[in-house]
Amino acid sequence: MAAPEPALFLRARRAYEGGRLAAAGSRAALLAPLPALAFACGCQPRTTAISGALFLAVVFSCFWRGGDFRRGAVPGIAAGVVPLVAPSLCLAACTHGCNPAMVSFMPIACGAGGLASGLLLACLAPRPAVEGVLPFVTACVVAGLAGSVGCLAYGLPGIAILAAGLSLGALPVLAVKKA
Repeated sequence: MAAPEPALFLRARRAYEGGRLAAAGSRAALLAPLPALAFACGCQPRTTAISGALFLAVVFSCFWRGGDFRRGAVPGIAAGVVPLVAPSLCLAACTHGCNPAMVSFMPIACGAGGLASGLLLACLAPRPAVEGVLPFVTACVVAGLAGSVGCLAYGLPGIAILAAGLSLGALPVLAVKKA
């Protein structure tokens, strides 16, 4: 005897959602080395763990949700690598004995990384005037969270400088109007 139609629908829905969760988990797991890089470069363990976990959780949920969120998360990840790596490498240079004066370059690294991230978002992210605002906002949030993993080593001023650079670089995209 065949299973009733609602039961089949429920089993199919569970299988579909389970597959989406597994795919999102495997994609987000590929990004786990990024916060580990910041940790290895000498960033504070607690803040790196918290910001890295938040970044990975947001990326996981964007991939799981799909649609506009996934379309915005991919360019956000690509753009967020720059502000994550630049301050982390600067911190690694000053903590491993090369030059203690490198700490003064941390705000510059955060600002330059944020500006580069904003410019990358201007090139890679979906245009708000064409595809709607949600993919672009998702890309900005993901890039900001990725950059915060590296810039949080400088503290909250590092995050503010990152946000200013990111906004300055991505501002021209928001200025373009729908034709």
